[in-house]
Amino acid sequence: DKVKLGTRFDVTLNVSSGELLHAWPMRLRFDPALFDVISVKPGRTVSSDPTFDYRVNEDGSILVGASAQSGTRATNAELLVLTLMPMKPAPAAELNVTALTLQGPAGRPIAYDRIVAYKTSIAP
Repeated sequence: DKVKLGTRFDVTLNVSSGELLHAWPMRLRFDPALFDVISVKPGRTVSSDPTFDYRVNEDGSILVGASAQSGTRATNAELLVLTLMPMKPAPAAELNVTALTLQGPAGRPIAYDRIVAYKTSIAP
């Protein structure tokens, strides 16, 4: 997978579960020398009433707080859409989810498989 220098692209975090999701706080990590974060938005399949906020830190971490009062179906939910701009060519670049908590009703934890890093290279 390659992205082109100076061309925006989206990375979507999907999750699939038979349970209703009520909260999905997370932390992501990227190399701030390689990417500029253009936007961080809730995915389009998330419920109509999400509470969503985020903070992008200079060290390359993104903290996201996300929840839905009524819960959201997680059969193939887009939790997050991140729009990035590649800043310089690189043979290997990654975006990692370093922490994710999926919570059902009453804050009950929902188990999930390990999340694989998004890996790409940045072409000039």
